[in-house]
This record gives sequence, C-alpha cells and structure tokens, in this order.
Amino acid sequence: MLEEEDCSPVETVSDIVRMMRIRAKHKCLTLNLKFRGPIPDAITTDPLRLRQILINLIGKRRASTAGCCWPRMDLTTGG
Repeated sequence: MLEEEDCSPVETVSDIVRMMRIRAKHKCLTLNLKFRGPIPDAITTDPLRLRQILINLIGKRRASTAGCCWPRMDLTTGG
C-alpha cells in the first residue's frame, strides 16, 4: 500500500545524492546533481518508495567515460 504525503523533491534528491557520493567516491567516480527549471517546493508521493527508486536508479547508473554521473531533475506535468 502506498503512503502519500507531501515531501520536498529537492531535499529528497539532494539527500540521496549526498549519500550516494560516498559510494561513488570509493569507486573513483564523481556524482553531481543538476536541477533544471522550476522544481515545486513539495510533491505528494510515497517518500520511502521515491527514495528506493532514486537509490536504485542512481546506484545502477553507469558512469560515463569521464567517470562522472549527473542525475538531473526536471519538472514534468501530467494530465
């Protein structure tokens, strides 16, 4: 069952990237974060599942030949 509550997407993603930088550093990789466009202050989602998804996506992301990974956050509105 999904738990829905308001959370900050910027804070959530920033926390995940900060945590994942430790793993990246041990693998001699650089992990940076880039926000593009307006990002809402809060979104309604299941924060635990969102964190799990982001950790999986960033953790499985292959580094480019430069040894750098850039997760990017964009706002997409759905109908």
